[in-house]
Amino acid sequence: MMNFLLILLKSGIPIAVFSFTLVGWALRQDYLGGANSLDEYEQWKKAEKENRKAEKKLRKQNKRNPEPTAGVESVAEAPPAAKKNFDWLHSKWMEFGGGFYGVVAFFTYVLVELGEIRDFMVNFSDLFRGELISMIVRFFVASLQNFVTAIAWPAYWLQRIHGDQWLWVIGAYAGYWLGARAAFRVYRDRTE
Repeated sequence: MMNFLLILLKSGIPIAVFSFTLVGWALRQDYLGGANSLDEYEQWKKAEKENRKAEKKLRKQNKRNPEPTAGVESVAEAPPAAKKNFDWLHSKWMEFGGGFYGVVAFFTYVLVELGEIRDFMVNFSDLFRGELISMIVRFFVASLQNFVTAIAWPAYWLQRIHGDQWLWVIGAYAGYWLGARAAFRVYRDRTE
């Protein structure tokens, strides 16, 4: 029972809050284009990508007509009002995949970056010792390493978890699922 509470407190609740915040923010900014769930949004994104591939293939086959033709069948309708100009937050989340993997990767990125910023502030005195260039280079190299760490978040988190690793992953997924569902429900209630 104690292990279950620990998993809930360290895995489920933080991911639920992060997921709720991220999805709720994306809904308020209309980045999800009226989708009723993240699965629906991901299907639209996949269909959009397939449509672009089909258009490109058709243009290649018919070099005389470089314009996209109506001969390309749409796999699924695009989100009705999805914004195309995403800001930094949304683009980072989508860069990591957008779904569960993307939320946890972005969560990992934020946590690791906050640690780097903390270390930067602790070592801020190096700035006054003439190590500015070195400090900036270390910061950017560490940011790149943090991005790679975030992409490979399962390895990062499984190194820090000892025992019941699958329960931690299940707890994180449950948090993601509940947070995203709650964000859609809250948004729907506010807009109706």
